[in-house]
Amino acid sequence: MWVFYMISLPLTVGMVAATLRYFAGPTVPHHVLAVVGYAWLCSLSFVVLVPTDIWTAISGNQKSDVGFFWSWSYWSTFTLAWSIVPTLQGYEDSGDFTFKERLKTSVHKNMTYYAIVGSIGLFGLVLLIIMRHDWYDLNLHHQSTMFLHLRLKFSLIKVVQATSSQMSKRDPLRPRMDTIDNMLAQMLIGDPLFKPSGGKLGENDMDYDTDEKTMATLQRQLRRAHEEYYRRKSEYMTYVMEALELEDTIRNLEQRDPNGW
Repeated sequence: MWVFYMISLPLTVGMVAATLRYFAGPTVPHHVLAVVGYAWLCSLSFVVLVPTDIWTAISGNQKSDVGFFWSWSYWSTFTLAWSIVPTLQGYEDSGDFTFKERLKTSVHKNMTYYAIVGSIGLFGLVLLIIMRHDWYDLNLHHQSTMFLHLRLKFSLIKVVQATSSQMSKRDPLRPRMDTIDNMLAQMLIGDPLFKPSGGKLGENDMDYDTDEKTMATLQRQLRRAHEEYYRRKSEYMTYVMEALELEDTIRNLEQRDPNGW
């Protein structure tokens, strides 16, 4: 790894220096160059830290200082982004004549900006806490409506079976009904769970005329119910897998060693 350090560190510092020399104007103060260069160095530190972290994980060397350098890079970037760089930018943009007044103006502008952003975030958090219960009830209502709609879709199976049983074999539309019956039979063979379970037909469920247009409508609705079933089944399986993975993650976190592994 020392060969990697000898190559990557000078390369990273050289990239920062070359970029500063290319973009910086001749009148830029030295303290601005120092802060910007340090900020860019922290941003490009992943070039060195990522390979080092991977090598540490592969070799199993838990005594490496890579964790310290990750923390150093993170907190340096955090402090520069939220404190030093905005203050320096406000200081340079200020039109005051003394150091104290320029610094005071910069701090005042930044504190005003952070106070506005913090107030908006606090208002959003309070609104989230207040509305959480209503959103939960709304979600339950949506799920209840969705399941009711899905159950009405599946009731078409009973409609098909009842229509078929009421239609005589000599009916001119019997071949159309046989086609629908065959399609339903294939659906039941493909997935035995695709069956009606409980419930009763309503008064308007059998409101079908015995004509070819109605048979086409019935077949189209049955096909849509089948497609809807498979779509909901796929969503259900996805949610179940996500729940199992989350449960497994929580169990692993509870059973981990005191050192965090």
